[in-house]
Amino acid sequence: MKSRKYYIVGAGPGDPGLITVRAVKAIAESDLVLVDSLVPDEIIESVCAGKRVLRVGHRASGGHSGIIDRISAILDSTEFSVASHLKEGDPSVFSHLYEEIRMIMDRGIEYEVIPGVSSAIAVPEAAGIVLTGRGRSESFTVVSASDASGGFNEAEIRSALNASGSVVIMMGSRYLGRIRDLLIGIRYEWPIAIIENGTRTDQRVLVYRDAWHIGDQEIRMPAIIVVGRMIMVDGVIEKDEAGIRN
Repeated sequence: MKSRKYYIVGAGPGDPGLITVRAVKAIAESDLVLVDSLVPDEIIESVCAGKRVLRVGHRASGGHSGIIDRISAILDSTEFSVASHLKEGDPSVFSHLYEEIRMIMDRGIEYEVIPGVSSAIAVPEAAGIVLTGRGRSESFTVVSASDASGGFNEAEIRSALNASGSVVIMMGSRYLGRIRDLLIGIRYEWPIAIIENGTRTDQRVLVYRDAWHIGDQEIRMPAIIVVGRMIMVDGVIEKDEAGIRN
């Protein structure tokens, strides 16, 4: 059987200028490109011209459980020499990297993971939000709002909010009300920022002085929620001490 190569490629946070040189090279080598649903059209148009492109992300595959099955079916039924799976952010952060590697190995396909710029760090940076600062935030935690079953990841978010550093909550759009309730109960005085379409031309940043001010507005995907004392409110870093309720 003809040898095949499979790249798992991080597309970065959304701005086409933030995709890595190595990622572009891997796509250029590929005759088949599988693309997650949150990878913006601008990146696809920029690096996938002339390639056979198939969408395989959550929206195209029926949720988390269908992604690996869909990729598996495509690889079993499609002829290719080199394929790439282009994933938003970095492939190892709240992705299906472990399951995907196992599936590729089971088929005897050579693979390589191409790291990407993680949205968890780059999106707050692009919005002017600092995650760490000496004497104010010595660490930060990144947590998914969705657990393995697709439900609200309350236990992990609660644990992160009870720590002393900044908190970055990924995939939290549909759980904003429940996240707000947790914040009111644990970090009620810390500023919050919600960043929609981070690093992209239509980026929108909503900053709240505390959880009490978060309304019921609709948040568009993709969005990242940041909680921490390093967030700028009205042009200054909040100086209030943390309000913590156990």
